[in-house]
Amino acid sequence: MLAAVADGIGGHKGGREAAEYTVRGLLSDYFATPDTWSVPRAIETVTTALNRWVIAEASRNSDLAGMATTLSAIVLRGRRFYTAHIGDSRIYRLQEGQLRPLTVDHTWEHPELNNVLSRAVGLDPRVLMDFSDGELAINDRFLLVSDGVWGVLPDALMTEVLLDHPEPQAAAAALASLALAQGGHDNASAVVVDVLTIPPANLRDSLESAVSLPLPHRLSVGHELDGLLVDEILHDARETLLYRVHNPHNSQPLVLKTLQPSMEGDLGATAALLMEEWRARRVVSQFFPRSCHPSSVAASII
Repeated sequence: MLAAVADGIGGHKGGREAAEYTVRGLLSDYFATPDTWSVPRAIETVTTALNRWVIAEASRNSDLAGMATTLSAIVLRGRRFYTAHIGDSRIYRLQEGQLRPLTVDHTWEHPELNNVLSRAVGLDPRVLMDFSDGELAINDRFLLVSDGVWGVLPDALMTEVLLDHPEPQAAAAALASLALAQGGHDNASAVVVDVLTIPPANLRDSLESAVSLPLPHRLSVGHELDGLLVDEILHDARETLLYRVHNPHNSQPLVLKTLQPSMEGDLGATAALLMEEWRARRVVSQFFPRSCHPSSVAASII
């Protein structure tokens, strides 16, 4: 599931065009990206194209000159959530009665410019989004709001409204109405998303959780890893290592593949290795390696 809030800047028409096109484009094109892509890669690819369109339209039409928009989005996939953010709209997480921000405003730190965006869709040729992710919990409540809400209502009051309105649509409407009633003159937009259930863990969840696990040190013959004994180093490449190993309980011969210790912290290389396991579990063929062990210490065993 994907939810998003965008708050346009520029002339009235330009701000509306930028915000509406960005949200509609994200909702449409995100679900057209390959299933094998990570959430950040999919959103970054889509928003890069949207950013080009906003800049191009602003240059072609004088009525739209200077238009840009904030964008704050959340994706719920499997047992995890992912946030993507640029500008000064915000995403909060309400958990066990505590409201915590998940985003940081992109505004200039100078006192006279603290309301001026330093980043937004349509502001620069290169769109630079902030991404974060985490584990979902039942009864989590996520709040996406424009500055027309959080700039008027303090966090304590927003928390009170969210706790007083169990139905998410009613909570969102109450926040927007209260912001306007308390003198807000900016666009007041709010989206509330409730987590009612969490699906069982699947392969994707397991692999994405494994991205943060440490790499094993370089192994030698006789070393043990996850109950497997190393018999031989089969291949020693720049990024990866292949070991011939066996299970001492049943003498089953296996091949273990992992990254070189020097690749620690390289998210691209780790994701590529985990994708090999993802494919190995989905492709059933005598000509393709079969993954027969769950991921651990970011290693793939085939």
